Amino acid sequence: VKAGLIPEEVEVEPGGIFILKLVILEGGSLVKAGEFNLSYTTNSLELLSITSVNEWEVMKARNVYAFYTIKAQPEKTEVAELKFRYKLDTPANVTLLYLKAAGTGGKELEVILTSSTVQVKAARGSTGRETPSVIIKRERELPFSWIAVIVISAVAAVAAALALSQMKKTSAAYILVDGSGRVVFRTTSNDRVYGREDFTGVLTPDKLVYITRRAKGGQFRIIKGRDGWYIIDAYSTNPTMVNGIPIKGRGYVRLNDGDHISVQGVFDLYFRVSGSG
Repeated sequence: VKAGLIPEEVEVEPGGIFILKLVILEGGSLVKAGEFNLSYTTNSLELLSITSVNEWEVMKARNVYAFYTIKAQPEKTEVAELKFRYKLDTPANVTLLYLKAAGTGGKELEVILTSSTVQVKAARGSTGRETPSVIIKRERELPFSWIAVIVISAVAAVAAALALSQMKKTSAAYILVDGSGRVVFRTTSNDRVYGREDFTGVLTPDKLVYITRRAKGGQFRIIKGRDGWYIIDAYSTNPTMVNGIPIKGRGYVRLNDGDHISVQGVFDLYFRVSGSG
């Protein structure tokens, strides 16, 4: 299966709206369900909606987007339209972090992302130009009984595919250590938010107050993407830094083994992939 976002480059007026399409370019007839996740430049872009198209249904499931269909699809098929607003006159990116797909019986399919990053920039000579026109398709309203049936079927397919994947390989894991190499956090979770509550017993009370609570979004979040680990800071009061660079508002930032994660004057941690030296 080959999939990606189109177009690969967008020119739009500041304040204007544009639409990207999530497309299965090859192998669409094999796909019955799946999930995907995105990152984008949050200080320049605002995600307004994700709309299902072509007999697909897309729903938010925790921190990812699940999609499924109950009808046969062609080899090339559009799955969803992503509607964004361009807030600032600065270059921005939208990245498809990963896409998983399952076929009949929940069989996991290999997915190749052919166009995973879209570059967004201000339109040349935008002064006086009209905001690009956009046609938005409304999601079809289905009776609750039908929604229940197709959601259960789709979730079962995705769950089966993910279970199969976990049987084939050991769950990914990482640890966060301090400067002496002492393990401060150990997890096998592929998606974890770290907040003040997690640092209780790790930091003294006078430093804990600088860490944002989970109820307010947490200090930072570490998530497993298709090609590695990513960290994001979207809600902190005191910005998280990676290798000395503040990442708040920068979207998903790739983590490498040994990267330094900190809040200045509060804590210093080092990201280590489980099993590394």
